[in-house]
Amino acid sequence: LAEIKYELAAVDETSVFYLLPLDARTTVVERFYNGARWVYVRHYTSPTTSVSSIFIHQRRVFAFTTNGYLAERRRNTMDRLEWAVVLTSKEAHMAVSSTRHKPASLFALTNFDQIVERRGAQQATVESGEFEPGVTNLEHMAMFSHMNTMRERPMALVDVESLEPSLLFLAGASGGLLEAMLNSRQQYASVRNLGHPPRMPLAPFRGASLRKAKSTLARSLFLVALTGELIELVLRLDENLYEWVVHGMPGQALRTAPGPSLHERSVFVVTVSGTVAERFQRGAEWIWLDHGCPVDEAGTALPVAQTPGVVLNDVTVFFKLENGLLAARSWEGKHWAWTVVDVPEVGSAEYCEGDVGSLNSCMAISA
Repeated sequence: LAEIKYELAAVDETSVFYLLPLDARTTVVERFYNGARWVYVRHYTSPTTSVSSIFIHQRRVFAFTTNGYLAERRRNTMDRLEWAVVLTSKEAHMAVSSTRHKPASLFALTNFDQIVERRGAQQATVESGEFEPGVTNLEHMAMFSHMNTMRERPMALVDVESLEPSLLFLAGASGGLLEAMLNSRQQYASVRNLGHPPRMPLAPFRGASLRKAKSTLARSLFLVALTGELIELVLRLDENLYEWVVHGMPGQALRTAPGPSLHERSVFVVTVSGTVAERFQRGAEWIWLDHGCPVDEAGTALPVAQTPGVVLNDVTVFFKLENGLLAARSWEGKHWAWTVVDVPEVGSAEYCEGDVGSLNSCMAISA
C-alpha cells in the first residue's frame, strides 16, 4: 500500500475542504454554501508551500505542509482568513482530533516518537495573511508530552479516545496495534501490543470507530491490513476482552484508511481500482455492498482517489476523484446515486479569495 493521503475534510453539511493543484502548488479549496449559493474559497498557503493533508478539529481547519509544519486557518478580528503555525517544522507528521471524550484536545505523533497533546482552544489574532514558516505558535494551548515507553516505533495514530476515554491506539513498526492507557498522572505511558490477525500486519492508517447498535458494551475499531483486507478490533467492555474479526476484501484489495461511517453500522472503503465499497451490518450479518464509481457523460469510469471519503450528512458521503473533481454518493430513499460535483477548473471560474466577508467561508464563525 502506498503512503496514505488525507485530502478531504468536511465541517458540516455546508462546507467541504479538499486539496487541489492551483498555481503550481497544492492548496486548500473549500466548497461552501453561504445561504444563497455555493462558492469556492481558495485558502492559499505561501507561494513556496504546498499542503499534503488536511483535517478538522472543533470545526477548525488544519493543514500539514510539505515542509513539515502544521498550520491552522483562522479568521481574525479584521475579518481576514489567515494561516498560523500550530506545530513547528518537522515536529509532527500525523495528528488526530479527539472528539467524543476530550473535544478540546489535539493529539500529534512527533518525529521523536512522542505523543503530544494540546489542550484548550483560545483564539488569537494573526498578523500574516498567508502561511509563512517564520510565524510563531499563536495558539494559547497547554502542551502535554506523553513519553514513549513503547518497545517499538509507533508509525501512526490510529484512534484517540473514541472507544474509551482513557485509550489511545497506534500502529507499530512491526504491524501490531499498540494500546496506550492513561495513567494516574494523566499521561499515556502504559503500553501493550495487541498484535494483529495472522499474516495481516496493520497499515499505518487512521482507524474508523464504530459503536455496536444493539449493545453499549461493545466497541469496534476498523483497520486496514498491509495486505489490503478490512479488519476489525472488537472491544467487549463487560469482559474486558479484545477480539479480532477479519472482514476480508470486497473482491479486490483496499488502498486507503477505512471510513467514514454512516449511522454507526457501516464503513466505506476505497479499493485499488478506485471503486467504493461499503461494509455494513444487517442484523447479525456483515455484508459487502459495491458502490462502484461515478461515470462521465460518455460512460467512462471516474476512479476515486487514494484518500478516505467524508460524511456530509445522514445520507451523503463525499469522495475525491483522481481527476480532482468531487463526487457525492447519496441515498435517495430507495437507491444509491452518484453525483459529480462541478469543481471549477483552474483559470475558468471565479473564486472567492476568502480574505474579506463573512459569507466567504464556514470559518466566518469562530470556534
